[in-house]
Amino acid sequence: MGIKINIPTKKQINRKDMIASPLIDVMMIERSKTAYFEYN
Repeated sequence: MGIKINIPTKKQINRKDMIASPLIDVMMIERSKTAYFEYN
């Protein structure tokens, strides 16, 4: 709602195993951010 993070694919958001682990979630978000900036 408040914070928007640019993620290239929605698959990473919909994966429930990521929601179960905040640490993995943060790592995937950081990885997605770098991927987003590389592609754009």
